[in-house]
Amino acid sequence: MDKDKVIKEYIVGTVSLSLASLLIARAKIEVIKSGENSYYFNPVVFLIGRPQNKSRRGYEKEGINVLMSINELRALSYAMKDIVRVPDNNGIKEVPYEKISNSGIMKKVFLGYKNGNYYINMRLFSNPPKMFSIGADKYRFISFSDSLYNLSDEVEKALLTLERKKSVNK
Repeated sequence: MDKDKVIKEYIVGTVSLSLASLLIARAKIEVIKSGENSYYFNPVVFLIGRPQNKSRRGYEKEGINVLMSINELRALSYAMKDIVRVPDNNGIKEVPYEKISNSGIMKKVFLGYKNGNYYINMRLFSNPPKMFSIGADKYRFISFSDSLYNLSDEVEKALLTLERKKSVNK
């Protein structure tokens, strides 16, 4: 979005899964002036993956950022619960969830399973390509899934509240 037209930003919230690496979902709503007395409300959700710093203290500043919609955040939450329900077939679980973002450089979010751990993977198809992966046990994975779903609900509620206030205060 053209930053010159954004007149205000409302931070909705941030949820994170912090293990050896860090996965953050951060949401805000941008208020964009689209006419003399009209506004557009743009929900902005980023899924941000940051690997552990090589010195093992903290996380890298640079990671992989993927822009998501409210529905894509919910779909990720549902897919995470789905992969937990899928029976283990000789150490393999597959769920066809895949989120592809083509904002400049192609980015992909997908899920995985290995040795009892569930993974959220992010791939940046740059030169050279970057990969981010964070694994968690079943319970942390499901808990984070719930947090993502709750964040998507909060973004939707905030969006509706802001739209309602603007239409009343014209």
